[in-house]
Amino acid sequence: MENQDLKEIKEKIIKFIDKNSRTFLELIEEFPILEGHETQIEFPMKNVEHSNIIYWVFSKIGAKILLELLNEKKIGFKPMGSDLERTVYLIDGGGLRLPIAKRPPKSGYQKLHWLPVWITTYKNYKEWLESK
Repeated sequence: MENQDLKEIKEKIIKFIDKNSRTFLELIEEFPILEGHETQIEFPMKNVEHSNIIYWVFSKIGAKILLELLNEKKIGFKPMGSDLERTVYLIDGGGLRLPIAKRPPKSGYQKLHWLPVWITTYKNYKEWLESK
């Protein structure tokens, strides 16, 4: 994928997230602009501190784009806080067939867990962090 193509895709994803204020991770994988690119699902996005917590499983191109946007501080991942939010996620977006991570033990989970998160703009993510 050309750098210009990647830049355009990232800009469209940012506009989509900005317009919707927050979105599910798997909607990015279904983003129409990714059509025609290798989208075999094989790359788990994991929590840096707790390696047994997975946010979602992506194609290489989907993961590459999201990691770049995270590193560029254009987006943030906000954990879903309530059972209602997680239920909506499961109904609207699907989910992973793993136990849901709610409060990881200090030593971390021994087995894989799924942490449902919203993708939000970095500004909204930063405001959320500061409110904690």
